[in-house]
Amino acid sequence: MKKFFALITVILLMLSISGCSDRSVDKPVKSSKQELRLSAQPSAQGYIYYSDGNSVRRVKSDGSGDEAFTDFYSTFLFVTDGWVYYTDNENHPEYPDYHLSAPVIHRRKEDGTADERISPVPASDISYNDGYIYYTPYYGPDGYTYGTGLRRIKPDGSDESTIYPDSINSYYFDGGYIYIGIAGGDIIRANMDGSDVTDIIDASEYSALGIFDVIFDGEYIYYNADLFGEYLDNCYLYRVKKDGSEKTQLTDITTNDFIVSGKYIYFIGSKSTTSDRYLYKITVDGKNLTRIGKKVSYDNDYLRYDDTHIYVYFVDGMDYTESFGFHETSSLYKIKCDR
Repeated sequence: MKKFFALITVILLMLSISGCSDRSVDKPVKSSKQELRLSAQPSAQGYIYYSDGNSVRRVKSDGSGDEAFTDFYSTFLFVTDGWVYYTDNENHPEYPDYHLSAPVIHRRKEDGTADERISPVPASDISYNDGYIYYTPYYGPDGYTYGTGLRRIKPDGSDESTIYPDSINSYYFDGGYIYIGIAGGDIIRANMDGSDVTDIIDASEYSALGIFDVIFDGEYIYYNADLFGEYLDNCYLYRVKKDGSEKTQLTDITTNDFIVSGKYIYFIGSKSTTSDRYLYKITVDGKNLTRIGKKVSYDNDYLRYDDTHIYVYFVDGMDYTESFGFHETSSLYKIKCDR
């Protein structure tokens, strides 16, 4: 009997330090796409809009009435005040050679009574924040301009202005500021209208890949950065305060996708090669490294996060087909993690 209780104690201790229960880790998700899609906020008309890779579709919040809203794919999508905003890759004949990669921004009434073009030129890296659509011009009257500058415009197409004039890699909103990853790799901070620019992260110590996978949480910015050396085997997780102080390297193993969940960071990492990847958990100060679950799929080595659960592909085994030979098989798992 004592041995039995000792075994139970050991099992409970292992579960308490793992950050996720074995029941969560060991059960593949069969409908995670639907779960994530149906968790969105319904529109004024009671629809949830999503893109399935071929078209913009909508479905009632109870899962019924799934129907196409457009007959083309959109890389950008949000709904407000009875309008659906999306990118249209098909309908701007003034740029016929760029229609596959240079969408324009449109909006359409939910009831289909009106359809309007918003962006004056094809756009990329599009997002909506606090009453404005932000985007990077893709192709304009003066020629090829991809990645040059950051602009914003109101949803009705008015009040267009330039936020940052030079080449950028990315941008983020946090705490009433806009943070911009410029082409040289640095991250700068500015007011939402582009004024009062401040350097936050100097990327001169990193390789050409620079800084990526940036997450803002609390008073810190978390990011992956690739140091000079072996390609993608020298990438680590860092954090820095939002004023640029107290920069700290959090991992000493190669780090891929990560999420910040309260007091913890969950990330995909490898101690040997980039093909030998596992899900790990650390505290936000980089301590108490714990490995979770099975090997992560090399073909689907990314995390999804819905503020409560992580969705990750774990390897189930090996399979053989004439087309691909021996290859890994994997399933999508849902993990409820500590905060």
